Amino acid sequence: MKHKKVLERVYNPGRLRMAWQQVRKNAGAAGIDKMTVEIFERREDELLKLIHDKLEAGICLLYTSDAADESSRGVLGG
Repeated sequence: MKHKKVLERVYNPGRLRMAWQQVRKNAGAAGIDKMTVEIFERREDELLKLIHDKLEAGICLLYTSDAADESSRGVLGG
């Protein structure tokens, strides 16, 4: 049960948004998924919800590094 409580804190929408704000503040560079801060920013609400939903469902997050265009880059879990 302790594991579940920790995970619930990780995918809490407020915590996800705070984490994103910190990345934006630090002008984070694109990671393995090739998604820049600018790309994420344009899809912020959609992607934060997607991250939350996948974490809540226990779905592994997979990042693609060979995405053909920015609309499919960094799609979590497929």
